Amino acid sequence: MAEIRLGLERITNLLRLLENPHLSLKAVVHVAGTNGKGSVCALLASCFKESGLKTARFSSPHFLHPTDSICINGCPISLDTYSHLSDQIKSVVSASMHLDPPSNFEIECALAFLWFSMEKVDVAVIEVGLGGRLDATNVFTNALCVFTALAIDHTEFLGSTIQEIAAQKAGILHAPCTDCILGPQDSFPEAKDVIRARALEVGGCSVWDVTKGCERVDVKEERTTTHKTNLVKGSVFGQDIIVDLPLLGLFQYNNLATVLETLTQFYCNKYKSLFPNQPSLETIKRGIESTTWPGRMEFISPPSTAKTLATSSSSSSYRILTDGAHNEQGAECLRAYLDTMLTENYNLKTSIHWIIGMKNDKSKMQSLLRVLVRPGDVVWTVGFESPVGMPWIKCMDGSDIVKGVQELGYGNPVREVRGGVEEVFEELEELVKLEQEQGKCGSDTLFVVCGSLYLMASLHRFLQEK
Repeated sequence: MAEIRLGLERITNLLRLLENPHLSLKAVVHVAGTNGKGSVCALLASCFKESGLKTARFSSPHFLHPTDSICINGCPISLDTYSHLSDQIKSVVSASMHLDPPSNFEIECALAFLWFSMEKVDVAVIEVGLGGRLDATNVFTNALCVFTALAIDHTEFLGSTIQEIAAQKAGILHAPCTDCILGPQDSFPEAKDVIRARALEVGGCSVWDVTKGCERVDVKEERTTTHKTNLVKGSVFGQDIIVDLPLLGLFQYNNLATVLETLTQFYCNKYKSLFPNQPSLETIKRGIESTTWPGRMEFISPPSTAKTLATSSSSSSYRILTDGAHNEQGAECLRAYLDTMLTENYNLKTSIHWIIGMKNDKSKMQSLLRVLVRPGDVVWTVGFESPVGMPWIKCMDGSDIVKGVQELGYGNPVREVRGGVEEVFEELEELVKLEQEQGKCGSDTLFVVCGSLYLMASLHRFLQEK
């Protein structure tokens, strides 16, 4: 059970021993990319479920427990079923694959596909784990493939240039794949050429190019929906649609446009014969507006109440924004949100308190700090525990983040906290109490927790325990 072992031989062999459950899935949407994969999968799964389809979703990495990455109609696989299937797969591995056993992720994929097949789902939304070409999810030959925003990430596995990375992502396209959705590539437009070339190589694969994101709607123009907070306009099935997008951040406009084009091609083209009843705009609207995706641009109330807020309209004296931004492109999206939406809607004028915990990657850390931190900001360091089943994931030592902040040259105050989120919030509450007594902490005080999705998981575990 090694750490990260790319390659298709083990997963293909394991699925064969399980009688290839993935081949019985009627419709598959396979989503690759660097940023936005999870959001796109969450939105798609919610829309399919709202449309009456029995909808499976496999995401990576898991959030709190391995079961939450394997869902049908939004409900995670039960612990009993998970344990039973896990034992079944381990028995197969012990009998026939003991000389070259699959990785934990390969077992998770096989378990998900086996459960989806047993439950006879209508559609499976599958998120690529790492890259695409050699990822364990890359066992579908005729899925509807979707590409979200690509960026420079995981260079030790995928290559150091965007062309190399795009080639790995494009590897999920196989003959006889007939259709793929190519989402906006604002940061690296050259990635589109690589994916188009791969589509041409497999032959007969149409590329549906999403050239721009959805547009923000001024609530003043929508007199009947002035209570909405994040109105966005897009197009699906050739018709305009306006939704209150629950996922915050300007980058989500691109993700939503990708989702709407995927739905259009799913129902009007790729799987039209399987699902001839196209859902109504109202159904799609309900699906989008009921989507949840924790740890991504999410406001929470102070841990003493531990109630997640849909917006930042909290009655508390300070606000906490959490986001899993962990690379330069993600940091740019977070910074853009803070510079625009918050400034416009919530009159943010004070410095930001950054609470940052990251995987042990100094290059990423330096890029993230360079994008996010401004003169006058305060930076806190925080640790997180290794995720369940992934002991090789280690957080960066707080002293390295301190050095990174010092190298910016702004003279930012840094609070190196020895511990995890619980210790951070203990110190935060003490600070807020002191500043409130001194009249320094008001409703425009903002704390932003970011740096890793594993940190988001650690935070949510803490909130659930409070």
